[in-house]
Amino acid sequence: MANPVKVFSLIDDEEQESLKKEIESAYEGASVAAAKKRDAVEIAKTGEGTFSGVRPGEPIKITPPDYLLGIDPGVYRQIEAALNSGKQHILFYGPPGTGKTTLARWLAGFLNGPAWTLITGSADWSSQDIVGGYQPLPGGEIQFFPGILLQKFDRPLVIDELNRCDIDKVIGPLFTVLSGQATTLPYRVDFSNPDSPQYTIFPFFKEKTAKHEFCPGPAWRLIATINSIDKASLYQMSYALSRRFGWIFVDGCSQ
Repeated sequence: MANPVKVFSLIDDEEQESLKKEIESAYEGASVAAAKKRDAVEIAKTGEGTFSGVRPGEPIKITPPDYLLGIDPGVYRQIEAALNSGKQHILFYGPPGTGKTTLARWLAGFLNGPAWTLITGSADWSSQDIVGGYQPLPGGEIQFFPGILLQKFDRPLVIDELNRCDIDKVIGPLFTVLSGQATTLPYRVDFSNPDSPQYTIFPFFKEKTAKHEFCPGPAWRLIATINSIDKASLYQMSYALSRRFGWIFVDGCSQ
């Protein structure tokens, strides 16, 4: 049953004063709530804010954010269950316009505060864009340059519209890493020296790394979105890669 609506008599001085206090209190509460909402939305949109994130190793308990409207509560329960069961990488899939991108941004901010990166899938991508590859230097020399993932290997990477790229070709070099094993890339530290060590990607954090080693920070993970309406006409994800993710359906219907 709804709470009864208060009625004030404006010809009574005491009730006028009471009404004034009620209005002031309501405005104050609304301002605080609005400020908190602005902070949360800013983190979700830009990756910038003051939220401290989730500490590694702590059990994760999710309270649905009030600004994400229309998301079924079951989605948050699935996210919580996946993360607490040890699933590192999360993929949101569903029809367009159901909040998958905003949800992915929110999750990255929830897990690691302001430190996360967002990119949008493209058919023009190659593994060089994400993982890295050789590039020419002035003077005719060649050098390995890390891609966006290895550049920001200390934080969550949000890949929006993942199925718009050739997924297996782009992320293929990471198959082994995503399954918890180190992988060696076909790139040498010194391109001109056949005995030079090849770059290696580890799936776990190391305090000390060699020049040719890339190690993720404790907060690194992949959070991706796929538009299930377009997936029949866009690039497909192989089973070998798809099983590395926790798949969560988002239909935008709150119950």
